[in-house]
Amino acid sequence: MMHRSLVLGLLALTLLLGTGCALRQPDDGARAADALAQTVARDTGPQQTVVRRYLDLIEADQYAAAWQMLTPERQQRQSVQLFEAAWRALGQVEYGTGVPFLWPGAVDQIGAEVFLLKANSVARTDLAMSLAPVGGAWRIAAERREFVVDDPLPTSLPAEFRRGVGRGYGPLWASTVRVIDREPFEDGQIIIYRYLDPLLGSTPHVTAPIAMLEYARPTAGGWQALGGGAIGTLAAVDRYAVSCAWTWLRFGGAALADQPDLAAFYCIVADPRVATVELVRQDGAAMGQDVAGQQAVVFPYAWDFQSKWPAQQPRAIHLFDARGQPLALTTSPVAPP
Repeated sequence: MMHRSLVLGLLALTLLLGTGCALRQPDDGARAADALAQTVARDTGPQQTVVRRYLDLIEADQYAAAWQMLTPERQQRQSVQLFEAAWRALGQVEYGTGVPFLWPGAVDQIGAEVFLLKANSVARTDLAMSLAPVGGAWRIAAERREFVVDDPLPTSLPAEFRRGVGRGYGPLWASTVRVIDREPFEDGQIIIYRYLDPLLGSTPHVTAPIAMLEYARPTAGGWQALGGGAIGTLAAVDRYAVSCAWTWLRFGGAALADQPDLAAFYCIVADPRVATVELVRQDGAAMGQDVAGQQAVVFPYAWDFQSKWPAQQPRAIHLFDARGQPLALTTSPVAPP
């Protein structure tokens, strides 16, 4: 079963280990946040066991037994009859693979991916299960469609992104968000973030950092998202000398009807020996930029999506050092010939 890979939807991502690279190391703050998130994730086994048992009972229609796993406060607010009616209104719970896919969002919050069957339809649903310790054991306090985030209202674009990660994956993973590139573009800003995604780990609670681009412009009430985000692919961080991904920067919409569609490749530069990155698109167009001292670079280009959908991998990625000499370093996968 495919799990969602980002807050805003399903994304394509290829994660292959690279070798032979003198990669830049994350700063101390990012390294500490990553380590803490991984440690807490590994220590939530008892909480996940409780959630798994709870969902097992719900799937088997054993609502009275599941109700016994609630906190006393919730039991006082919600009788077993109301509890059963609320779950039946959501739909019949199915796992799809025989067991629920779970991930830790915080010490007291566990995410669960389930399928809800209702009126001959099936909907994949992510639930954020809040727990509380009662008498030395964990009990279910609530289930929501989003994780609880205690951060104040966002006052900047990075804070808004961090809050979105927190609501979608849990506060544990929001703490790993770092800005690795920020630059003006037209009348807005392009920001590339680095963070840990708990749903992309090859083994439970072990995941590698990824990067995602966001393009937005300021408005009277905050920020208007124009492109990037869940559109396209993601870049693996710390896996290659250079890792490239693709997204839309500007894609249709009434507010943008008078402006051409813009796509973009963006690349994470992890090896400090790389001074120039050159991409060759599938249509043969070459795009190059100097990247000495930079951690990321963006390659915008105009594209009419109505004529042909653009390829989301470049045909080739060429790397050069400060003297213009080619570098034989690992890169993210390119499109097959």
